[in-house]
Amino acid sequence: NDLIIDLIHSGQFGELDSYEDIDEKSILANNPLCRFNVLTEGPVRWKNPECFKAWSDFYQFKLAKEGKTGFDYVAGNEHVPLSTNHPKGILPLASGAKLISSNDTQNFTFRGRFINSEEAVSIGYESSQKGHAMLKWLIDKQGFSIGGRYYITWGTTGENLTTINPQDNELFNDILSLDDEIEDTNSAFASQLRNLLLKGASVNGIPKQNPVYVMQLEGTTTGRFGIVYYQALDLTTYIERITDWYTKLYLKFDDNKYIYPSLKFIADRIYGDRNDETTQKLKKDVVTDLVQSILGGRKISYSYLSKIFQKSIRPTSFDNQSSWKLTVTTAARLFKSYFSREEIEPMLNTDFKDRSYLYGRLLAIADVVEQGVLGANGQDRSTNARRYMSAFSQRPADTWKVIYVNLQPYLTKSNYRQKAQRLFDEINEKFDVTDSQLNSPLDGKFLIGYSQQRTDWYKSSKSKSEVE
Repeated sequence: NDLIIDLIHSGQFGELDSYEDIDEKSILANNPLCRFNVLTEGPVRWKNPECFKAWSDFYQFKLAKEGKTGFDYVAGNEHVPLSTNHPKGILPLASGAKLISSNDTQNFTFRGRFINSEEAVSIGYESSQKGHAMLKWLIDKQGFSIGGRYYITWGTTGENLTTINPQDNELFNDILSLDDEIEDTNSAFASQLRNLLLKGASVNGIPKQNPVYVMQLEGTTTGRFGIVYYQALDLTTYIERITDWYTKLYLKFDDNKYIYPSLKFIADRIYGDRNDETTQKLKKDVVTDLVQSILGGRKISYSYLSKIFQKSIRPTSFDNQSSWKLTVTTAARLFKSYFSREEIEPMLNTDFKDRSYLYGRLLAIADVVEQGVLGANGQDRSTNARRYMSAFSQRPADTWKVIYVNLQPYLTKSNYRQKAQRLFDEINEKFDVTDSQLNSPLDGKFLIGYSQQRTDWYKSSKSKSEVE
């Protein structure tokens, strides 16, 4: 009945004759572990729920006998074993942080309000273990993190029925494959998206009245983490809010594809690709604000729109033009969510006479014409439209004269000069020449007009009816 002797006889420590021959320090330095394999008939022990319950009952009996019992504020049960030491290791990047702790036993003990921690709140051992284990499971299963802040969404069944990040949700894969089937109207898109999300709920057998929970967690110190944001909505309201957001946000790009940007993608476009500590903090604040705006049915903060607008009108500040195009397109989507649906449509609106929108269309045509000629000649440089974009956004009428004059040599060489000139004339006719604000700074509709006109140009240029 001596474990060490049995291990010696089995040869686990090499050729030893007795207990006295063991070098305990060298063995214990390697942190040895011993695993028992209990062979019995019937179900495997670690898969047997009866075994789980037997162990739980035994352990709680032992805790009740040796420790404190009282009222469990979580489950509402009396005379149950209480826990003062709660689990850690919930957040992957803050393994030592705890959500609940009560170690303020010196100096300002419990801030002078209570004699001991149980007077503030008492939590049952079983409730603590179950709650923390479920929270860790949810984070590992369907959470995502930005800069150490974790975001999770779940339903009462534990299913990941919907998400605010479309790239993390299989339901969005269905709608991403329906590019040619979706009509170019907000109502058609909203109906399609709503049906897909409700379909996901139906597959999981979740009633529409069931709540959906949204939570954000962040480690504040090495030993503590807290709940930054928490909200509960019924499933129908949750789906309506997400549908409303993405109905405003989706927009076709040059390759004629529908794209639905994730919240992290938006934060990256607003603050760039840097990953230093300060930038990461700014990005996670963006995501938190976006979640609150989406679920609260509010418009996005104009401060974010202003920042991404200023980045978009400075294409020469980007290392590559692909990154700039993503920023411009994202800015256009965000401004779409800010303005009313009556003003901004999913695709190019040739009847819309807003000054900023029209100027954006003019700049887009100048950009694609010059870019096409440069590309045909094997030249890789920024167009005049992009180099003057910042000045154009501030003094559009004056700057357009410069851009248009510089465009003439490229118009002469372009295969699409007739199409471009026809569009220039159509757009110019829509301006109100009596408007005293013609040369005033442009707003976000400028980027929407620019992005939608580019998309429409490439789409129509691929059509046989547009080939000149």
